[in-house]
Amino acid sequence: MHVTMRRLSLTIVATAVAFVVVAVLTARTASAAAPEGFTLRGEFDARYAFGNLVSDPVASWNLRLSGDLGWAILPGLNLTARAHAAASFLDLQPELGVDRLFVQYEAGRTRLTMGRQAINWGLATMFRPTDLITPRDPTTSDESRPGKVLATLYWRTSPVTGVELVAGEDVYAVRAGVAIGQTNMRVLGVSQPGARHALGVDFEGGLGGLYGEACYDWADGAPEDYSTAGTLGWKKAFGSGKLVFAEYHRKDVRQGGIHLPFSFAAAGITYPLDEFTTASAALVADLRGGTKTATGTLSMLVADDLDLNFGVVVSVVPSGGPSPAGAGGAGGDTRLKGQAMVGLRWYL
Repeated sequence: MHVTMRRLSLTIVATAVAFVVVAVLTARTASAAAPEGFTLRGEFDARYAFGNLVSDPVASWNLRLSGDLGWAILPGLNLTARAHAAASFLDLQPELGVDRLFVQYEAGRTRLTMGRQAINWGLATMFRPTDLITPRDPTTSDESRPGKVLATLYWRTSPVTGVELVAGEDVYAVRAGVAIGQTNMRVLGVSQPGARHALGVDFEGGLGGLYGEACYDWADGAPEDYSTAGTLGWKKAFGSGKLVFAEYHRKDVRQGGIHLPFSFAAAGITYPLDEFTTASAALVADLRGGTKTATGTLSMLVADDLDLNFGVVVSVVPSGGPSPAGAGGAGGDTRLKGQAMVGLRWYL
């Protein structure tokens, strides 16, 4: 057993070293050979994660190498690409993928983008009911999101109004916005033929830091199966890099005569400790299921191209699992769950 674990550890270390060497050589060679108009950036991310800290601890290495390429083909015409290679030593499954590959043309008030891209709709910090096309992964703390093959057209119809059209991969959408003073307001519609359709609205800016978004969606051919969701939040930036927020989210699902209500509340703070270190913390509460989750992160800039990140997640879960929707909270005993992470991010 000890021999097997030692071999596995040596394999992990050797693979990590090889991963970094290949990343550095590839990035430097490509950057040196790149013609004018090319930009190439790389990022190497290594994380050591600890799961099930309270009951049955499990540890795993996760490595990820990603690269971003930009090419100014002609004035106003650009090519963007992003790809990644990743490996997890918990399931020993490598992963390769192309996240972005699109051409963008911009002229005057019009911008046309075609290819594998991401649509960043939804403006809330935690709960985004209008983020419907390429939604952000809610389990991550960053803004990473999947890509889809789409064609998008943005037209700024006036200095205070604009329209965005999206089509592709069985989805069609439109969003129109207007700026009233410091406040931006948008309405949107999304159609997935044979699946679901949605209408939404959002607002942000001014109003003392208040923002919100809401969505109504229904099944294609079955309008009695629908859901409504809304988020109302407040966000305030102060000082240099300091930020606090609070949100309330409500969702009601009606399907087959069954009503399932969900309610969540969240609050958080980001606070720079010094010029190179930033701490953040957030608390999310399931107001009906009873689960409460606290997260904390610490990011340290140790060099111009190197970050260290530490994170911890602690959840208090009802011992019998979340209570049925509408039960008004869970009673009885609770159990504690915890996760931790230490990571290194190297910008190549």
